[in-house]
Amino acid sequence: MLRFFLLTATVAAIALGFCPRNSAQSGSRDKCFAFYNFPMKFDDADTFCYNLGGRLASLTNAFEASAVAGLIKSQGSSANLYWIGARSTNGKPFFWLDGTPFSYTNWDSDNCEPKLECATGQLANGKWATSSCGALLPFACALDPAPPICDSTWAWFQPKNACYKVIRDFTSFTDADQHCRSLGANLTSIRDRTENDWVYELGTANYKLDATDHDVQTWIGLKRNYKGGSWYWTDGTPFSYSTWTKDEPADDHDDQNCVELAEGQIDWNRDGHVLSAEQKRFYEREGYLIIKNVVPQYELERYKRRFQEICEMKDVSRSMLVMRDMAINRSEYVPGEKAIMKVQDFGEDPVLFDYCKYPAIVDTVKDLIGTPQSNLLAMHTMLINKPPDSGSLTSRHPMHQDLQYFPFRPADYICCAWTAMEKITRANGCLVVVPRTHKGQLLPHEYPKWEGGVNPMYHGIQNYDASMPRLHVEMDAGDTVFFHPLLIHGSGTNRTNGFRKAISCHYANDDLCRYVDVEKVQELTANEIIDVARKRMVKFGISEEDAKNAKIDFSDVWRLRAHAVNGTRNNL
Repeated sequence: MLRFFLLTATVAAIALGFCPRNSAQSGSRDKCFAFYNFPMKFDDADTFCYNLGGRLASLTNAFEASAVAGLIKSQGSSANLYWIGARSTNGKPFFWLDGTPFSYTNWDSDNCEPKLECATGQLANGKWATSSCGALLPFACALDPAPPICDSTWAWFQPKNACYKVIRDFTSFTDADQHCRSLGANLTSIRDRTENDWVYELGTANYKLDATDHDVQTWIGLKRNYKGGSWYWTDGTPFSYSTWTKDEPADDHDDQNCVELAEGQIDWNRDGHVLSAEQKRFYEREGYLIIKNVVPQYELERYKRRFQEICEMKDVSRSMLVMRDMAINRSEYVPGEKAIMKVQDFGEDPVLFDYCKYPAIVDTVKDLIGTPQSNLLAMHTMLINKPPDSGSLTSRHPMHQDLQYFPFRPADYICCAWTAMEKITRANGCLVVVPRTHKGQLLPHEYPKWEGGVNPMYHGIQNYDASMPRLHVEMDAGDTVFFHPLLIHGSGTNRTNGFRKAISCHYANDDLCRYVDVEKVQELTANEIIDVARKRMVKFGISEEDAKNAKIDFSDVWRLRAHAVNGTRNNL
C-alpha cells in the first residue's frame, strides 16, 4: 500500500498578504496601492482597477495618502494630479467607490469646485481637489494583497489561510504525526467539504499518483484514544465535520483509532462531477480528452450570428481583439467574414462569453483541474475562423505549446476547451495533437521560417521533431477537446473553399495558480503580447506616446483578460 500524509502550517494572524513590486502597502496591510502613469478618464480608470481586482484607491488616513504620494514620487512621475476613488453625484456628499466609510478627508479648499464630481490627489501639497470626470489623468488603484508565500514545496489554501505539503512513505500515524510536529506543523484537519475536496485534489493530482492505483490512502489529523472514544483533530480544531466512507468508522477493531482519507472516498461520478474515472485517467495519461456533443447546435448558431455582427463591427468592445490573416492583410480589405481570421479577448461580450460559462464545459474543466467548489477563471478566449488557404499556407498553425503564452503556473491547473462550430476534418485544417507530450517541459518557440510568412503570434517549437506520432482530431459540430497547456499541438492547412470555425477558452484554477516571472524564458511571446497591449491602450483614450512609455508587466495583461466563471477571483 502506498501511504502518504498531508500537513498544514497555519499562517499567523500577522502574516497577511504581501504587495507586488512597484506597489505600496496600506498601514493595515489589507490592500496594496499601485500607480499607473498613463492618463484615463475617471470611469475608465476605475474600470481598469476593477479588472485588476480592485478599485480606484480610497485613502482612509494620512498614512495611506502619504504611501500613495511616496509611491508616485518613487516612480519618477511628473504628474501633479491623479485620480483617487472618491466621487459625488448630483451634488450629494462624496463617497469612496469601494464602500469604505468616508470619514477621513484632506480637501484643498482652494481647489474644490462643487460642480466637479471626481476627486484627485495633488502631489504638490498632498491635498485633494475636484476635477472634471472626463479629464485624462494617471491614477492610483487599491488592490487586494497577494496570498502569503509558502515554501516552494508547499501549496496555499485560501479559505484556511494555510500552507499544505504532501509527504510520502510514512506507514504509521504516529510517525507521520511526529514528523509534522518536527516541521512546526500538524497533520491536517478538515473543516468542510471544500477543504476535503481540496485535500484530495492536492494528494492525487498535484503529486501525480497513478489514478489506477486504488490502494492509496492519506493520513489526516483525526484520531481517538481508544475504541468508542471521541474523535478529535490533533491540531485542536473542533470536530464538527465528517464524511465517513461506507461502513466507517469501524468500532469492532480496537486498533482502528486513526483516520485515513481513502482513495475512492470521493467518487468522481457524483457530487457535481461529470467525468468517469476512465475519462479522467485518459486525460492525465494522454494530455487531452475528446467529448462528443458538449455544446448544442442552437448555442453554436448564437455564436456564429454574433461573429457575423463582429465582422460588421457591430457593438465591438474596445477590449476585443479582431485579427486578419496575413494573406488578407496583403489583399484588399472587404468587411465581412472573409476579412476576419480570429476574435480574441471576448470576455466582455455577452454572447460569446456564454461559451466560457456553458455548464457542460465548466463542469468538465472543474473535473480536470479542480473540484466543484474551485474558483475557476477564463484566462484566454478565441473564436477561430480559419480561412481557405491562398496557396501561401498561412492558414496552418505550427506545432506549439500554449503554455508559452501564459505567465502563471502550475501548468497542471490550466486547461483549454476547444469546440468545433461545424464539422472539422483534415481537409479543412483540424487540430493535430502529439499525445503524452504534456509530461515534458516548455520548449523554446520561435517563428517558423515558412515561405509565405506566418501569422502574428503563430510561434512554433524550435527544431520540432516531425517524426513524433501525431493524432488528427476530426470533430463534428459541438464536439469538444480538452487539453493540457504543455500538450504539443497545431493545425493543418484549410484546403477547402469554406471557412472553418471553432471557439475556445483557456481556464485556470484560481485557488492554485499564481503569476510567476517568465519574461526571460518566454521573452519573444511576452514582448509581443505587451506590444499589442500598448497599441490597444490607444483605444481607451491614451496617447501613443503615453502608451509607449507605460510600465506594463506581462502579468498585467493577463490580469485584465481574466474573468471568473465559477466562484470568485482571488489570485489571478
